[in-house]
Order: sequence, then structure tokens, then C-alpha cells
Amino acid sequence: MSRIELRRAVRILIRYILSFADMKILLWIILFKLSTANGSYPQINARCTETDKWPSEPDEHPSALAALEVSLADMHEEHSAVALNISWAINIDSSNKYLRGTSISVDGKKFLCQYHPPFDEVQTAGFEQLWFHYTEIPALPDKWYQVDGINLPTPMVGDDIASQSKLYSVPGCGDEIMRQHESCSHKVKEYEWKPNIASKFINGQVEVSFTSSKYATEYDLQLCRCASLEECHDSVIIISEDKSFTEGKSKWTKTLNATGPCDSLHIRV
Repeated sequence: MSRIELRRAVRILIRYILSFADMKILLWIILFKLSTANGSYPQINARCTETDKWPSEPDEHPSALAALEVSLADMHEEHSAVALNISWAINIDSSNKYLRGTSISVDGKKFLCQYHPPFDEVQTAGFEQLWFHYTEIPALPDKWYQVDGINLPTPMVGDDIASQSKLYSVPGCGDEIMRQHESCSHKVKEYEWKPNIASKFINGQVEVSFTSSKYATEYDLQLCRCASLEECHDSVIIISEDKSFTEGKSKWTKTLNATGPCDSLHIRV
């Protein structure tokens, strides 16, 4: 083999080795990202207790709270009552070794949330933030809540603002989740209307009787012609209509004029 051929062979071999090394590095990166995405989320729990005592302040302090969010907690077996879902994010950086906990304040009531195990005892490489949740604050319908959060120990006076604040309005009993609240369920039962509608067809007229509610004084009676109840919601042919005014709960009887057969007539109150 000539020197020229030998040099070419060496160059090809070097390229092959470098290409193989790059493939190994790329494969390692892919495997690392897959392992991060497939459930290797750092197992750190935040345990919150109501207290006014905070950890002592060392010379160093953690970075600012990354984010703070407030919503309604999903209803499940662990939370039979409607509660706030207070969520916050911790930045993953070198200052985590100074993090002693996070203060969460709800309308002035303070909670110390401490991390188990501490951040410096858990592998968090590859993550930018970790999210935590506290769902033990009962939520009352139509109420505003002031929620504040700050990492502990707090920074020295004069440092950048490290706290986060949220003003959250809990919806009323009309909200799907809040309907499950104890006070809302009582209201639903209280306002529930049982009209007890009855009717009879006599000589081209429909006599309608119903029980009015003590919470409403105006009623619109409609005699509609449609093939089914579902069709009545979409396209309605009103044959006859009567607006009635009542006072208090009582039994009422009204007569509506009708034309044609009675088998496709429907009554709406």
C-alpha cells in the first residue's frame, strides 16, 4: 500500500471514529431527555402548616419565587369540600441549597411549606422549575382571596422584590364546581321548582294547570307543535301563548287555544 493510500485509509478511519463518538453523545442526550420526560420527576413534597415562626436568616437566601397561581381544586375523594388550589413554582438553580421553605399567606393567615427531602438532597438536573400545590384552604362562594408567597429565608432589606401575589375571586353557586359546596347545595334545593304540570285537551282547547313558585311572579305558558321535545328546543311553532302573573306559591289553571290533532302538542312553562 502506498503512502497516499495509507493516508486516505487513516483519514477514513478517523472520520468513522469521530462520527461514532458524536453518535454516542447524541444517543446519551436523547436517552437523558427521554428519562426526564418519562416520569423521573424529582420526588419532593411540600408539607404546609399554619405558623408565625420562620427559619433563621443566614447570610445567603434562595432565588425569588418563580410563579404563583390560584384556582379551584378538583373534587375527589381526598377533598370532599370545595378548596383553593394554590400552586407555586421554584426555580432550579444553585441557590436551592439555601431554600428552607416557602411562606404562603391567605388573607393574612400564614403557612410554612417545607420541602421533604430538601432540594440539595435530590437530583434536579435537567429541570428548570418544580411546581407544588396546597389544597387545604376551603373556598367559599362569591368570595375574594388574597394569596401571597415568598421563598424563605427572605432577602435582606433593599434587595429585589422576591414575593408573588394573587387576588382570586371564587365563583358563585352557578359555577359547576361550586354547586357542590354545602351552602350552594342547600340553595339549589331551596330554589328548586316542582311545577307539577297537568293538562287535558277539550274541544280544541288545552287546559293547563301548574304550581307556581314563591320565588317567581311571572310565567310564560306556550303551546308548541313539534315532533319531539328535542325538536321543540331547536325550532318551535307556537300555537298559543299566555303570560301569567302570580303572587306566592299556588295552583294555577290556564286555557290555551289549539288547532289540529293533540298528539304533537307540547307545553312549556
